[in-house]
Amino acid sequence: MNKMLLGAAAAAAMLALPAVAHAQGGYIDVVGGNDDLTLTGLGSADSNFWGVDGVFSGTNVQLGAHYSTFDETNNNVWTIDGHLFTRNDNWQLGAGLGYTDADSTSEWAVAGEGLLFLDRTTLGASVTYSNADDTDSTFWGIDGEARFFLTDNFRVGVNAGWGSIDAGAGGDADVTTLGANAEWQFDNTPFSVFAGYNHTDADLLKSDAWGVGARWNFGSSSLMDRDRHGANLRSTVGGFSRLFGL
Repeated sequence: MNKMLLGAAAAAAMLALPAVAHAQGGYIDVVGGNDDLTLTGLGSADSNFWGVDGVFSGTNVQLGAHYSTFDETNNNVWTIDGHLFTRNDNWQLGAGLGYTDADSTSEWAVAGEGLLFLDRTTLGASVTYSNADDTDSTFWGIDGEARFFLTDNFRVGVNAGWGSIDAGAGGDADVTTLGANAEWQFDNTPFSVFAGYNHTDADLLKSDAWGVGARWNFGSSSLMDRDRHGANLRSTVGGFSRLFGL
């Protein structure tokens, strides 16, 4: 309970910060889905989940707060993250910092991240390091993504990543992730719908997560405008957090 209260307070603080940082835009959404977490030889936990997100972007900063709850594993997962960056019409370069609390453990993550803006495609890459004290584990990894804008308001994307978890006495494990997503914003409205799928494989642990949601966008005229001038960065999470499909 104390962790949940601390997470709520931190999320509230993050939501208030953009006013100070001269927020220019962002989005608020709700999402629901399923995460099938399998431990080889010990069975699986098939959890339905729902969550909410609030992400805000200023001139050179993006701030986010995210909450998800899983019914089967009875986990409440909070993530807050912040990003500092510089960008122009052709590229964006910066760094992100994130903190995740999942009831049983917590994790800090830091990342260097960049985006390359092409005509109707955005390419992204990041390098992440994280530490989870409760499980005495560290992680580092690299991720890449591509976003394709079929129209200004219809985007499809793919992502992939590889990393390594050092779990101390628990040994090492390679972590691979693969995902796909899509978003469509209704013309002349600030509302969009989205869907996504992520597969995470950490040797003995595997996660298959999918979700669908609805989003209210503000401060941008289209999905492509948000991608080039607004809140366009993925949440900064480490190796442990990826097992929740995050």
